[in-house]
Amino acid sequence: MGNMAGYGFDCREIPSEREFQRGLDLLEERGWRVDCVLTHAAPARFMPRLYETFNACPVSKYLDGIYDRLEFTKWFCGHYHRDIDFSGAGVHFLSERILKLDTSVPLERGAKLRNCRAGLEEGRDWTVIEGLL
Repeated sequence: MGNMAGYGFDCREIPSEREFQRGLDLLEERGWRVDCVLTHAAPARFMPRLYETFNACPVSKYLDGIYDRLEFTKWFCGHYHRDIDFSGAGVHFLSERILKLDTSVPLERGAKLRNCRAGLEEGRDWTVIEGLL
């Protein structure tokens, strides 16, 4: 199987309709509430802040629908090889950073996370974008 034209990844990486539905069913079982979300790709709505042109893949479109309904505190993704925090939205793109979640206090969506990787600095090595999308 080849690369999906315009998406930059192998078509075998796209979940089947059954797998997409299973994800929705599991979220339904949990009342659409979770603490943290870990995904490879990100919801499509964040892509215009990274790329001038972006052809949203089926996974990003699917995640966008989940983003609209899901109650969550933090969402982490990493496919884009960039370190960016959309702090107001609670979404964090990770590439080089190692973040520590302090489990002794409740997570808050806009709370800053501490980078634990030496030598990386906010503003130089990663971007913080304030506000909600």
